[in-house]
Amino acid sequence: MAMKGPLAPWAPGMALRLETLGYTPRMVHVHLQFAGTFSRSLLRHGVTAGDVSPELIEQFVTGLRTKNTSWRPTSKRLSWLVEYLRDVGVIGPVVVPEPRTAQQVLLQRYSQYLVDGQLDCDVLSNNPIFRLTPFFEQMGPTNQPGAARSSGGSANGGMSGTSSLRGPRRS
Repeated sequence: MAMKGPLAPWAPGMALRLETLGYTPRMVHVHLQFAGTFSRSLLRHGVTAGDVSPELIEQFVTGLRTKNTSWRPTSKRLSWLVEYLRDVGVIGPVVVPEPRTAQQVLLQRYSQYLVDGQLDCDVLSNNPIFRLTPFFEQMGPTNQPGAARSSGGSANGGMSGTSSLRGPRRS
């Protein structure tokens, strides 16, 4: 029986990949049948081959496990599929987001807050938060002005013996 659904064009390559991985002809057939079931499920839900991901496979096998009491498939059965689709260019490479600083997260969240508030574009472009970006970039990990560019000096700006954080002494 031929595979149907969005994964069908890659069925011959899948068989070759499984053989290369050392599967016996019988197990190649079993894995291709399971991939065919997954492909038909993708077709029913309107999902393309480019949308296949480990999370989507996990949802699929979770649905199968809830319907079946005697057969309990796991996502490991299709773990080779995502790698194969990535190797042949159907799925793009995994994109790892670059780490962001706390200040960048704050600016992004505040910007989204302003946009969600449906403010006018002119208001957004004149918003002081966008002018604060250079200030945040100057801040170091300790959130002290100039901490990113200088390593010397005291935290209170060089005024030893004084602090604006302490109140008057009580006797």
